[in-house]
This record gives sequence, C-alpha cells and structure tokens, in this order.
Amino acid sequence: MLNRTSTYKALTAAALISLSLPAAAWWDLGHAAVCNYGLELVSPAVRAEVEQLLAVEDPSSDIGPETFGSGCIWPDRIKSDRKNTQPWHYLNISPDIDRVAEQPHPEEGDILVALEEQLAVLGDNSSGQADRAQALRFVGHFVGDLHQPMHLARADDWGGNGHRLKLPAELAELLGEGDRRKTNMHAVWDGLLLRYAIGKEASSLVDLLRPVSPPSQGTPLDWAQESVELSRAPVVRYAGETPLQTLTEAYLENNYEMAVIRVSQAAHRLAAMLEATLSEH
Repeated sequence: MLNRTSTYKALTAAALISLSLPAAAWWDLGHAAVCNYGLELVSPAVRAEVEQLLAVEDPSSDIGPETFGSGCIWPDRIKSDRKNTQPWHYLNISPDIDRVAEQPHPEEGDILVALEEQLAVLGDNSSGQADRAQALRFVGHFVGDLHQPMHLARADDWGGNGHRLKLPAELAELLGEGDRRKTNMHAVWDGLLLRYAIGKEASSLVDLLRPVSPPSQGTPLDWAQESVELSRAPVVRYAGETPLQTLTEAYLENNYEMAVIRVSQAAHRLAAMLEATLSEH
C-alpha cells in the first residue's frame, strides 16, 4: 500500500505523463484541464468544429494534430520565440487600483485585449483556418490565465514570481519538487496547489472539476476582477501586512479548493464562449 508521500508523487507523475509534460511545467496541468473539461461541456456541433480546427496543420509553426488540452499549452511554449506574445498572458494591476476597468492598458498589449482580438479571429469565417486554429489555442489559454490570480497581480514582483517562498524539504518531497528549497507565489497558484489537490483527493484534476457548480458567466473583465480580489484576499497572503514567507501544508490546505474552483470556472466559461463563437459555423 502506498504511503501518503508516495501517493502524491504517483498521482502527480501519472497526470504529467499522460499530458506528455515536464515536471517543472506547473500550469500546463491546469491549462490542459481547463480546455479538456471545457470541450466536454460544449455541444456536439461545437466540439466537431474545435476538433476540425485542432487537426489543421500550420506550416509556419510546430502545431500539428493534438488534443485541445495540449493545444492550450502551446501559447506558453512559443513565448521565447514570439516575444511579442509575452505580455498577452497577464495584466499588471497597480496596488492602488481596485477595479480592473480602471487599469490603463499597456501599449504592448495585455490578456484582456489579446483575448478579445483572438476571439474575433476565431469567430471570423474569412480568417484562414490556420489563423483560426491558432486563435482557438490562444483563447483557451487566456481564459485559463484570467482565472489564475497571479496573472492579475503586481508589476513590482512580476505577478508573484518575485514573491519568494521557502520550501521545506518535507513539503518539497510531498509535492514532487525534489531538492528544491525555494518557490514563489506565482508557482504556488500556477500549479503547486493543483498538485496538492490531486494528492489530497486521490483523483485526477478533471475529475475534481466535475462536481463544482457552474459559475455565472459574466465577462472576461468580471473574471479578471475576481482574480484581483482573490489575490488580495487575506487567506492568500500575497497582499496586506503579513505576506507569506514559507510555504506550508496548512497554506495548501486552506487554498487548494479555491484553485480547483478557479480551474472549473474557467472550463465552464470557456465552453460558453466557444458555444457563442462557433455554434453558427
């Protein structure tokens, strides 16, 4: 019988292997779950349209036939080659701004603008199939990013990447982090909470999403606002007077359910967005 640490490591490894992902690619697991579960929620006609676009081979990129989940990871993999897309994954929110709508949009672009633009390409029948196929992957990816609170965080610490945390050896072993002794707040919300959830509940991530109640749809601006408010919640310990300094199992225990909820919300909202965009194609 597996002990607790072995169970965590086995479940995490199985999830990552099934997605053909490296262990360090934390949020790949979340992005794949958002898109794969989202595809379960759409109508057969929209699913067929998505699968048809996924089968489009683009000679200008390394995209080939794939699952929707693996396709939604692609936007992260191209950031080093297509540097103009890097700002598309986030919007820094100044600490003195409470409403996302009041945050100026940077000239280089941001996640809200990029999502709107890619959604327009996806829904435009006059766009080339290769362009629409890329837009589909961007849309799925950006909906996931909008639900991760550190993608709507502060500029001074690069969305929590500069918020360094000590990682005790026992917890590192539990999470499959090996001999790492440091992490950061972005990595925690990008995926370490999801790893913990998989081990805690002894279930795949997609299976954890299914019982979560569907959210209100709202707009991408609403989803961004939810993420800002979550990042500033006292339990997250990112903003405020007592920022987290050492990652603990108590912190993971207090926050993993919210991380799962955010992934589920993203999947449901992505499904509704795809229905509205593709149902008449």
